[in-house]
Amino acid sequence: MLSVKSKYGVSAVFELAQLAGGSSMSIKELSDKASIPKKYLEQILNELKKDGILCSSRGASGGYQLAKNYCEITVYDIVKSLEHDIFLSSTYNGCGVLADFWKETDQQFALLLNSSLKTLCDRQKELSACLQFTI
Repeated sequence: MLSVKSKYGVSAVFELAQLAGGSSMSIKELSDKASIPKKYLEQILNELKKDGILCSSRGASGGYQLAKNYCEITVYDIVKSLEHDIFLSSTYNGCGVLADFWKETDQQFALLLNSSLKTLCDRQKELSACLQFTI
């Protein structure tokens, strides 16, 4: 199971990925938009910045933004940055078939988290388009 920290991290970076033209967002705005407690969000953003997923600028119009193109950032990158060790096979695995099972589980998990932010943003646009209607 992923921690709330990782889920918050993915949510925050997803919000930044949806901004037009690499715009930045303040911690306050991001906290409100993603419904993440501000103090906890600050810690998460600092870790993501340290790992090169986000960058920040100071000043009245400053804030956080993606450090790379959203096509290049995956959910796996964000989770790995925040969890450091996300693999089930990193501790006791048993032997033989059980060890293989845990390694295969890790590989499948990594594949599931391999969605890029662009893919998620595209899905969000499709969902929003489906929900719009006129009378």
